[in-house]
Amino acid sequence: MQLKQKPYNLLLLAGLLVCIISFFTHNSNSTIDLRFHDSYLIIENIYIFWLLAFIILILWTIYFLSKRILFSVILTWIHVISTVVTIFIMFFPLNRRYFEYTDWETFYSYDLINSLFEINIFTFFIGQMLFVTHLIWGLIRLISSPIKK
Repeated sequence: MQLKQKPYNLLLLAGLLVCIISFFTHNSNSTIDLRFHDSYLIIENIYIFWLLAFIILILWTIYFLSKRILFSVILTWIHVISTVVTIFIMFFPLNRRYFEYTDWETFYSYDLINSLFEINIFTFFIGQMLFVTHLIWGLIRLISSPIKK
């Protein structure tokens, strides 16, 4: 794989790695608890890993199919690195074993983890908006350039 000219191949590697990790982290009571204001959501970790692997592999497929349209290798690097980093940062809350709820300070740290998780998801979506902008920019360049024979 030529990572220097085709950095989107890093997405394929990361997607396969996340998929492999998901099979080693499957545990009967391995869950993540997300609290958003007055809602409480409990999801098994393996489903989150599969969702992240699916998203990464879909992004790789889009890059692979649209490699002629892409505007810049630098924008591709920025998107790929931001996507891979934010997805692997999402693993940190998934690897916690338990929280001890003996005092209010523990609840504050739990809120901090949820806040960091929300910021990470927001950063991930900003990176995906960069990807869409990158594709649109490349399409505009492709349409406006003269046809070569």
